[in-house]
Amino acid sequence: MPAAVHKLRDMDAVLIGAIAAFAASLLYNGGLVLQAFDARVTDAGQALRAGLLGTLIRRRRWLAGTALGAAGMPLQLIALLFAPLALVQPMLAAGLVPMLFFGWRFLDEPVGRREIAAVAMIVLGVVALVISAPPREVEPSSGAALQIALAILGAAALTPYVWRVSGHLVSGRMATLGAGFAFALSGFTIKLAADGLALHHWTAAAGWIFVTAIAVLTGLLSQMTALQTTPASRVAPVVFVVETAVPVALVTTLGGEHLGSTPGSGALFVIALITVTVAAAVLSSATVATATADPTPDT
Repeated sequence: MPAAVHKLRDMDAVLIGAIAAFAASLLYNGGLVLQAFDARVTDAGQALRAGLLGTLIRRRRWLAGTALGAAGMPLQLIALLFAPLALVQPMLAAGLVPMLFFGWRFLDEPVGRREIAAVAMIVLGVVALVISAPPREVEPSSGAALQIALAILGAAALTPYVWRVSGHLVSGRMATLGAGFAFALSGFTIKLAADGLALHHWTAAAGWIFVTAIAVLTGLLSQMTALQTTPASRVAPVVFVVETAVPVALVTTLGGEHLGSTPGSGALFVIALITVTVAAAVLSSATVATATADPTPDT
């Protein structure tokens, strides 16, 4: 493993990580669009139950979307080997831009001023993130505060399931937030897996990959449940904001990626992060809503 992987300040490494994150974003967002078609025509009685995934797994279109999302995971792991999580996580928004372009160019979908402004904000924000990204730290803090934060994230991700088991009806909003927190947890644990790989700590890396897989499956079930009753245009932005903002806040406060040495002592990075997150929320609502306009199920 090259020495640059251990504490990367080199722009070439950051660009490699950014490109890998962009490719992962294309797969994640494309997969979500395909999954949303079928999730909303399933039986609401299967909400937050393994049977929901059992039903969806028999649909070719949903399987194709899931395969796209799964293919994005190794790319995200590669991105985290070369770039800090504080850059990789918001970079996942960049994949929304070509999705909107393809919809406009090949499917005659309308693109208005709002979408154009959101694209411009994402492009400017991503450039600013690359310029102002903190140095990648291979070994994040492993103190009690970090462990408590991860436990809280896990509890937040499981809240909809506890609520259902206790006999209450789980709303689309609760399921959406549960999905966001589950994916936020996976966003951070996959960084820990990348750190383990970089340091040749194979057992630790395998353990964090396993935890990441459980978090992703939990988030997937919560997200599919949310899509049963809530428009994709409302689910996607909320999930994206939570899964972006929470890991970045965690890694820059407890996880070792410090903003103090970046331009403006972190001010530029924070402004860029807010810009990308808000623009992605706007753009994802337009992109996913238009892409899922056809309710015809694929069997």
